[in-house]
Amino acid sequence: MDGEALHDKFDFPDSMGVTIENTTFPKDLTGFQNLVALSKIKRIATTKDIKSAFGKIGLSESDWNTKVANYSLGMRQKLSIAQAIFERPKLLLLDEPTNGLDEESTWLLRKTLKEIADAGSTVILASHDKEDIAYLSDEVIHMDGGRIVNKN
Repeated sequence: MDGEALHDKFDFPDSMGVTIENTTFPKDLTGFQNLVALSKIKRIATTKDIKSAFGKIGLSESDWNTKVANYSLGMRQKLSIAQAIFERPKLLLLDEPTNGLDEESTWLLRKTLKEIADAGSTVILASHDKEDIAYLSDEVIHMDGGRIVNKN
């Protein structure tokens, strides 16, 4: 990353966003409160950055001011994606990002990920969705049992 090999000079990239299959957030906080709390770790994202991330993934102001306890599966997935992108990472790792999203939200996410990649970030996507792969990928790596079996 940035011309440096992982584990040679650093163990973990400074600028990375991640979604995992079952991200959990404190349920007594709103989506917005959750991201504000996370923003205090690195202190690089502003309130404007957080609100922009919500807009990019389709959570309205009403949605992000709702307690996470009242979120649907799709809303929790969108919150997970918002937390991965709100600091504008150079490397974005996404595990099944369209899981739980309706068709409209899926296309909005695809558009957003394309914009992020076009802006210079590297997006690595793990997905079984052939449409996600076809729309978003410059390179496709097929894995089986944790091993690379084919590269396209």
